[in-house]
Amino acid sequence: MQKNLYLGLFIIIIIFSWLVLPSSAKVADWALEFDGIDDYFLVPDSVSLDITEAISIELWVKVDIQNEVYTSFIAKEDAYDIGYYRDTGKIWFEFYIGTHVYLDSIGTINDGSWHHIVCTYNKEKMKIYIDGSLDNTDAQTASISTSVYPLSIGAWKNSSFTHFFNGSIDEPRIYSRTLSATEVKQHYKGAFHDEAGLVGLWHFDEGSGLIANDSSDYGNNGSIVGANWTAKAKPTSVHLKVLAEVYEKVPEQAKPAIENAMKVSAKGH
Repeated sequence: MQKNLYLGLFIIIIIFSWLVLPSSAKVADWALEFDGIDDYFLVPDSVSLDITEAISIELWVKVDIQNEVYTSFIAKEDAYDIGYYRDTGKIWFEFYIGTHVYLDSIGTINDGSWHHIVCTYNKEKMKIYIDGSLDNTDAQTASISTSVYPLSIGAWKNSSFTHFFNGSIDEPRIYSRTLSATEVKQHYKGAFHDEAGLVGLWHFDEGSGLIANDSSDYGNNGSIVGANWTAKAKPTSVHLKVLAEVYEKVPEQAKPAIENAMKVSAKGH
């Protein structure tokens, strides 16, 4: 009974805060939509993206029906990547140490909805998080290899382009440190308190043109080839901050019941 009460109050707060915010606090949220045939986003090779000791890779992704068995979300060939298995609906996290080291997810993301993915490594553990929760982990201790290849999103770039992804990607981020489980959950809810180690952040909110800018301090701007802008309505960080603060005050036993409401609010879906 009490849990339902908190859930109801939280939903009311979501609706109220969305309605009372001025129109200037509501913005068009864009993502890049890839066709699974020949679309990609490409960032030139940069020393800032050669991460060997600790890394976190984060993005929102919505999967459509894939043309290829293996498709790539984000990759730096011979260094690190995250991709998707068409036949199982699972994802992989991989890095290169002279040989390829893989960790597959337990959960699946093939339901046509947006999902928040974070993969981390710190020379002790590889971890995959899906929608704010730890999904799978594995022990590893090697350093990640550096690479002369560019960073690609929506395809895999080595000597040519392969593993084209069919679906939408938003807000990819790369950190040269390991995000904690608490930070992952905060990011899933739209709250970002510590951006130390951020070396790449592409909001994909330009909405037009063939360039997407890097919002980190490293200027890793990228080129869009074929991918289309897709628009959504989303509450801004002002709205998300209100919800995050309210959520933190909710009793622990009631929090699981409002996780889905937080997810919907964070992505505007």
